[in-house]
This record gives sequence, C-alpha cells and structure tokens, in this order.
Amino acid sequence: GKLINVWLVRGGMRSAKTRTGTYRVKARYTTKISSLYHVKMWYFMPHSGGQGQHGSGFMIDPFVGHSHGCINMYIQDAKVLFKHAKGKKLKVTVYGKWS
Repeated sequence: GKLINVWLVRGGMRSAKTRTGTYRVKARYTTKISSLYHVKMWYFMPHSGGQGQHGSGFMIDPFVGHSHGCINMYIQDAKVLFKHAKGKKLKVTVYGKWS
C-alpha cells in the first residue's frame, strides 16, 4: 500500500499487446533467455503466461522498439524492483495502452 518508486516502462507493440489486468508474479529470474525471441531478459518476473516485466537492453529509446508483450524497463530499474520484491508476494496491475 506504500508507493516506493515510479519507473518508465513500455509495453507490447500493436501486434503483440501487453495483456491488461491484475496478476501475481509467478517466478523470479535474475537472467532468462526468451525461448521464443532468444533475447536476454534481466530480472524477469513473469505474471501472465509468458508475459512479465524485465530489464531490456533495447530500452535505449522507450518510444521505439516495443516488446512482444512483456513490460520492458531499463535494466537498472528492473534490478531495483527485483530487489524490492524479494521475499514478497508481488501483485502487478497492467492498465492503459499506447495511443
């Protein structure tokens, strides 16, 4: 119930939208390679099927290169969130969309 931080994130592209709703984080990985796209995902926390939030090396410009459905964050921001969430039940609410 306490706001700790706010991070700049980006979601999925129009053809692979990030699902909206409220989910529980199901696992935590410091690094994981996507089995579909073969890219490294830092501090990956899946919450809805194969979608989750993670640090991305492609977050150079948050308005370019949207994901295939995951919530992308800067790697250092994902690390901070990962550390804050350690040992806690994490609930994620995804809302809104790109216009």
